[in-house]
Amino acid sequence: IGGDFLKGAPFVAGSAALEDGRIAVLLHVPDIMAEIRKLARPVETQAVKRLKVLLVDDSPIARATESALVRALGHEVEEAQDGEDAWERMQRGGTFDLILTDVQMPRLDGFALTRRLKNHADFGRLPVVILSSLASPEDKRRGLDAGADAYLVKGELGVESLALTIDRLT
Repeated sequence: IGGDFLKGAPFVAGSAALEDGRIAVLLHVPDIMAEIRKLARPVETQAVKRLKVLLVDDSPIARATESALVRALGHEVEEAQDGEDAWERMQRGGTFDLILTDVQMPRLDGFALTRRLKNHADFGRLPVVILSSLASPEDKRRGLDAGADAYLVKGELGVESLALTIDRLT
C-alpha cells in the first residue's frame, strides 16, 4: 500500500490499510531519533534562537513528522491544515518568524499562499519555505517564482538541511 508515493520517503517504515479504509503511514521512530541526535550535539553547544513557525500541510502524517523535526531544532510550531487555514491565521494576527508550506493542498495551494503572503504589505518580508514532494526543476522554479525563499524536497528532507535553511533565512 502506498506504492511509489512513499518509496524512499524519509522516516517511513511502510503503510497499512485501516478497518475504515483509510491508509496509515507507519513511521520508523529509530530513524527519526537518529536524525535528531545527529543535530542535537552541535545545538547544545550554541545558543539557539527559538522561532515561532507556521507549518502548513494537509497531510496529518506529514505535519506530525515535519513538526517533530522543527520542534527537535528547538522551535515552536503552530499547524495549519491548508493554505486557506494558514491565511486565516495570518489575518487574525498570527505572528510567525517563518512559514513552512506544502504545495499540493485543497482550497489554497502552497504556491498561491506564498504569492498572497509575499504580495501583502504586512507579510511580504516573512520567510517562506516550500516543503514538497514535487521535485522537478519546473516545480522548484514555480515555487521560487511565487516568492518562496527556499524550496526543499520532502524525500530529501533531513534535520540538518532543514536547520541550515532555517538558520540562513532567519
